[in-house]
Amino acid sequence: MDATGVCGISGTNTSPPTLLPVGEGSGSCFPTRKGGEGIRSFARKLLLLSLLLCTTLAHADTRWHFRATIGVDDGVLGRPGAAIFRVFVGEEKVYESPVLKAGDNPVTLHIPLRSTDTLTLEVADTGDGHGGDWGNWCDARIQDDSGETTIWLSDLHEQVLQEWISTRKDRNIVGQPLKLRGRIYRKGLGTISGSRMRYIGWYAQWQEQERRLRQEEQTAARRLQFLRLEGNLRGAQLLVNGRPVTALPVQVPPNGTVQVKVTLSKGQSLWRHPAFESLRVRSSRGSVPLRQWHPDNIQLLTTSSQTPNLPILNGSAYPGASGVDGEVQLTYRTPFRQTAAALTPALAKARYTLQMWCAVCTPAEQSLTSRHTTLSVAVYEGQTLRARTRLLSAGEAQSLPDIPLQGNAPLRIVVDDAGDGNLDDEVYIGGAITDHANRRSGPLTSLPYLLEETSQEAVQVFHFPTSEMRRSASSLSVSLGSAFRVQAPAQLVLEGYGAVMARLHRSAGLVREAEFLWKAGKASEAVERLALAQNLDEGNPQVYRLRAQMAKTASRSDFELQAWKRLVEIARADLPLRRQAKERIAELYRLLDGNRPEWEFRLPPAPPPNADIGALVQGIWRLQLKPSSPADDTQTGELRFTVPRDRSGWWLQGCIDTRGLAVSASLEHRQGDLWRPVWRVPDSEPQQFPLLEYQLSPGEYRLRLQHDSTRDNVEGAFHVALSLLVSREKPAFPSQQWTYHLRTDGSAEVEVTTVGTIALPVPFTADGVQVEGARYSLLPPVYEYLSRLELRHAQVLLLQPTDKSATVRFRWLDAAYNVPMTRYAPDRKEHFYFRSLAGLGKAQGEMEVVVHLPEGTGEIATLVPEPQSREGSTLHFRLPQERVVVVNAKHPQMDTRWLSATYRRMSVYIPDTPFYRRWLPEYLALLMRIYDREQRVVGGYEPEDALFVSLTAPAQLSGYGGATWGGPRSETWIACTGRVGPYNLRYEAGGDGVEAHELKWVFLHGVGEGLPHWLQTGAVIYIEEQGKLAGNTAFPDVWYQRALRVGAEGFRKRFPKPPTPLQWSGSEFRQQPAAQRILGEAMAHEILHSIARRYGNRVWAELFRRNREGKLGLKDLPDHERNRRVIDALVEITGDAGVKQLFEGWGFRF
Repeated sequence: MDATGVCGISGTNTSPPTLLPVGEGSGSCFPTRKGGEGIRSFARKLLLLSLLLCTTLAHADTRWHFRATIGVDDGVLGRPGAAIFRVFVGEEKVYESPVLKAGDNPVTLHIPLRSTDTLTLEVADTGDGHGGDWGNWCDARIQDDSGETTIWLSDLHEQVLQEWISTRKDRNIVGQPLKLRGRIYRKGLGTISGSRMRYIGWYAQWQEQERRLRQEEQTAARRLQFLRLEGNLRGAQLLVNGRPVTALPVQVPPNGTVQVKVTLSKGQSLWRHPAFESLRVRSSRGSVPLRQWHPDNIQLLTTSSQTPNLPILNGSAYPGASGVDGEVQLTYRTPFRQTAAALTPALAKARYTLQMWCAVCTPAEQSLTSRHTTLSVAVYEGQTLRARTRLLSAGEAQSLPDIPLQGNAPLRIVVDDAGDGNLDDEVYIGGAITDHANRRSGPLTSLPYLLEETSQEAVQVFHFPTSEMRRSASSLSVSLGSAFRVQAPAQLVLEGYGAVMARLHRSAGLVREAEFLWKAGKASEAVERLALAQNLDEGNPQVYRLRAQMAKTASRSDFELQAWKRLVEIARADLPLRRQAKERIAELYRLLDGNRPEWEFRLPPAPPPNADIGALVQGIWRLQLKPSSPADDTQTGELRFTVPRDRSGWWLQGCIDTRGLAVSASLEHRQGDLWRPVWRVPDSEPQQFPLLEYQLSPGEYRLRLQHDSTRDNVEGAFHVALSLLVSREKPAFPSQQWTYHLRTDGSAEVEVTTVGTIALPVPFTADGVQVEGARYSLLPPVYEYLSRLELRHAQVLLLQPTDKSATVRFRWLDAAYNVPMTRYAPDRKEHFYFRSLAGLGKAQGEMEVVVHLPEGTGEIATLVPEPQSREGSTLHFRLPQERVVVVNAKHPQMDTRWLSATYRRMSVYIPDTPFYRRWLPEYLALLMRIYDREQRVVGGYEPEDALFVSLTAPAQLSGYGGATWGGPRSETWIACTGRVGPYNLRYEAGGDGVEAHELKWVFLHGVGEGLPHWLQTGAVIYIEEQGKLAGNTAFPDVWYQRALRVGAEGFRKRFPKPPTPLQWSGSEFRQQPAAQRILGEAMAHEILHSIARRYGNRVWAELFRRNREGKLGLKDLPDHERNRRVIDALVEITGDAGVKQLFEGWGFRF
């Protein structure tokens, strides 16, 4: 294969297939049998089968090759993650990589295979835990000798032998693009160390895919009878089975190969070439535009432009559907199948009508990857196609009006990519369904849905029109309200929507009745109506709005807080109502605290309006960003100033403290009535802490900042801080030098010397901050209820120097630590762990770091990165701003200061700092609630001695945040940095997740031995979920609402008939594809959840107690007998023989 960038779906083979004869004149592929026609038809079929058999045998003898590019994802740059990659063919290890770290050169693999070989891929850690070990198998594929057949591993079913976090397909382990050394890969596998995957029968899987395609093609050919390409080529070249076509129409045979070559220029979108506006495919059942076919591959033949940053696919730079100048060739296989899939059958009479629109997500500034979006959206009722868009690319939208529906089968909305990976293939889908019989309608987003072919996080629901939504759908004449934001490939399945719409309508009516009754003084009757309304529609925002208002009138701030929180968590509230709820939540927390601030901070003053630039460089100013209207999801702020003529040619340098939020920033110069941008943030991408540099000319300017609330759910108004400098000469680039003097009590005396205007992190646990030679502001990060906060560990110190340099000093009280109380980590008992602070903002230049090790330091176990120099106990580093220094060294005399508390049999330790003292009572109350609930769930079991240690940053799992050694004398370590404070205790969705997760391992010992795999799996999830509910931080049931409940529904839909796969053994279950295992785990939890909801938590508590005491005798029994004994015990505990019928309904057979 040449290096031209070939896009292909699984099993793409561009060789011309064997052709079936085409009847002359009529265009029929299957002539009517007359006389000897039956014999000739049989002979043709026999010949075809023989040729297909020969093709299959030839492929079986073909030499195959596993190819991939491996490395640690760029997403962990600056962290100490490292991984080792291994490849096994059969049982033989054929490759082992050296230790690879983020930023290392990627390694390209080329390993021979036979069609019968088993391929196993492993990513291992290097002995320092899993944190940051994001191992990528980029561009992972199996190819034949010619390179024409490509089988992508991400399109195959894998057998998971070992896994800590589920592998992501065509994404890295956290769902972001696969990226190595700045290059993005469109396809591949994203893993973390501890992953071991096996591909058994990959060749048979590919054969089955090819067989299914051939069968679908033959079925479609019998249905459609003939196929003709019509229209005008308009400069394109057309080939059918490799033969040039100069005039249209032309007939296309079954299994034929159609190729279209077009020449693009000036960044033209592929789909906007005139040929795709004209070419259509006609059959006996109707015609469709060629653009409704999905290409099997897109190949860049020649290019006249440089493509240094294009994504990689199949070993080469891949342009996708747009953004490149040159000749592009599209290849289509199975033309009859593609045409049949695009034809919409007529529906005589419809009970429902769906009005739908689709718009490819269009960011304000298109990124490199978003320019290559290609996807389509189809609507099915059951298996019947009702509507389908053309292939849509970046910036395109399409309405699908008046789609008829009968309502007798599930509605399926299918989003497909173009077979080249799903990088930035995202689309908004909105609309409404009308019930003609009952004369009611409702938005699609108000209906419950199931997801297939994707994970829950691939779909977002917006109940108000966002700025990006409006921008994406600007070409449509539709009224925007709410929409799904869907990442391809995905299926949204909506069942029973008629009945759901009736419930929503009734719920809305009950709320109106309740409000009328409440205002009439009939509060008890109003409460009854609200309860009925909530039972019918728990997502009705007016239920919670009215509950909150009633609670406020009754002076019940606790009930009011709960109602407003629930509105934000699960209701379909519009943006103005969400903002009202969040503002009131923050106000109620202030009242609960007696107006004591959550943070100590220093807020700068507001700037003078339309000031001379000279006045603005005399201080640090605050700038408010707020929405322009209640329905605007973008917050905007601007600073206007004037530059006099005597400052012409001077340089402006400024730093914006965005307080952890990413904002768009531009400097605009007034020209008449227009504002012309003269500077933007690099790449026009929203950034944290952007640095402004521009050479001024006289006139009026405005610095304009915008924040997109959909990025982080910060939806209200907030302040940022701004520091500006003006000088005749171009100012030096801001620099920072950090010096850490580590002490034997675990603290560090920190000194930072800076040049220029700059933002620095100051840990929440810092004490005695002093600033010399600069004006400054000190602000906490921005957050609100259910926002996503990235800056968790520090406040922001913004400096405006008044001298050539500025100096900042503070004492970092928990900079380093040892854990003298540990039982299971001796390398931390007499060792200390230190991790320096990373710089703020996008990486710009380097910083100097000097670390003075504490007196008495012994052997250094870990030192990352290598220092530039070492002078005794002083280490010198020069590293990018986003990197950190990690030191783990022996020090028997270190005496870290700890706060401690005891609850029942649990001892809690946390670093002794004023900040943690402030929040320790609330944090201890959280731990006690979780401890009590999980202890009750397992039937009263408690460990003999549980140790719970909160550390600055645990070294074992720095990327996740926790580790537990189980057993009677358990020990748990978690990160308290960013975890003990107002954000996670009050505002973060599932903010108690790590605590509930780690304590779950402590109490899991109480369920006993020998449980069936489904019950053991369900218990693991159920104990943790109960801990989250007891913790009762923000959105305590987010896991159940967004993952577990919908996963269980998906499981029931996928496995509707008995016997249930839940009866499999643990080894059988672990070998299933990841998506199926996730559904099975959710269903296992649903069984425990359903039993507890019906009979109470005491049922499982009693069962676990009996098993722990050996009364069930499950150990060493076959699986079917374990299931029988568990269900018999449940019948006995509940006193209800109907338990057995419940299990039969879940697919169990005895």
